[in-house]
Amino acid sequence: QAGASSVRVAAFADKPVRRILPVGPTYAAVQAPDRFLIGYGLDYRGRYRNLRGLWGVEVTTLAADPDRYVPVLYGLGPAALTRRGEPPETPPTAGPPPGGGR
Repeated sequence: QAGASSVRVAAFADKPVRRILPVGPTYAAVQAPDRFLIGYGLDYRGRYRNLRGLWGVEVTTLAADPDRYVPVLYGLGPAALTRRGEPPETPPTAGPPPGGGR
């Protein structure tokens, strides 16, 4: 029987925490934190995919208010996250820049 002599896996973002099997990608652009990722084509309900960076955000925050991160991610600043008199929350975090992979 013919078969592949080897298999290599490529991934844009590697999340080791979410790995079910002890097999990681051979090639990965970034090692990402255990957060929901948006930007560089990754979106949440059609929002945020055109961001120039890769961002880790809280998916529960997005579910409650899909536009919650728009002010800070599109340049209005972190102070805009305190709208409606709510206390500030943990802002989104940027992952390592793509291209810094293994």
